[in-house]
Amino acid sequence: MLGGLASPAFIPMKLFVMTKAVSRGVMETSVTFTVAMPIGVSIVLSTVAVAIGISSRRVKGWLEIHGNAFEAVRRVVSGHAAAWAISVSLMELR
Repeated sequence: MLGGLASPAFIPMKLFVMTKAVSRGVMETSVTFTVAMPIGVSIVLSTVAVAIGISSRRVKGWLEIHGNAFEAVRRVVSGHAAAWAISVSLMELR
């Protein structure tokens, strides 16, 4: 189902492959590609969804144990990112 919803994003690639296949007289290639692409996209999106589901439970458990340390690291990284953004904007103002 997800592949059917996501496959319109690949319409330019489908058009290119189908045009190339038809111009070379290999109609089976364009039909195969049109059928296989949504199947491939479905497999990839389903795999990503399952990986997110599995990892979210593990991350949630890890954060319950190490939440304070993670919060400290997050604040340090956010501070460095903010300092970098400010320095870049000040350099651009010159």
